[in-house]
Amino acid sequence: MSRLLSSVVTGARALTLAGLCAVPLLPGCYTVDSSEPECERDDDCDRGEFCNDDDECENACKSYCSVAYRCLEDPLEESACRSSCETVSEDLACGDAFLELGKCLSDHSSCNDVTCSAQITSVGAICFGLCSWTLDGVCDEGTVCPVGSDELDCQSDNSCTFRYDNACDEGVLCAEGTDSYDCDLVGG
Repeated sequence: MSRLLSSVVTGARALTLAGLCAVPLLPGCYTVDSSEPECERDDDCDRGEFCNDDDECENACKSYCSVAYRCLEDPLEESACRSSCETVSEDLACGDAFLELGKCLSDHSSCNDVTCSAQITSVGAICFGLCSWTLDGVCDEGTVCPVGSDELDCQSDNSCTFRYDNACDEGVLCAEGTDSYDCDLVGG
């Protein structure tokens, strides 16, 4: 899990901004103190937050960054991690991926727990264009990895040199399963 977390942090480092709410009592940064439940479901929370087991809205980036800070050998400073996470999460798909990861890490925050591996992989692929299936001998671009993220496997003998040309070349110019992006695109 730490390898996947590290990949996400490495991608996030390029977008590091100063963490505004790292300074206590900064205007606009406050905590809610209430005996009433803050939320009953995720829809009760703001964008980028989920309703945790304590019926409180929890920021997905905060959840991710606290685990990353504890579990990685070379972590990004926690407030910088949160700031850069929130910046990339402005993209709707990336924000949704971080939300699912935050929910999972809220329940599974042990450094050795691999329960959230699928969510970590999703954040890496959607937010930072990373592929977790490189060097496995199979071209995974266009299926489980973004185009351009599994180049070595896609250049191997098992790969189709005519991929991404909007024509399904499997069974004609390429072996079965090597041009799945185009075949799925055109229904071949």
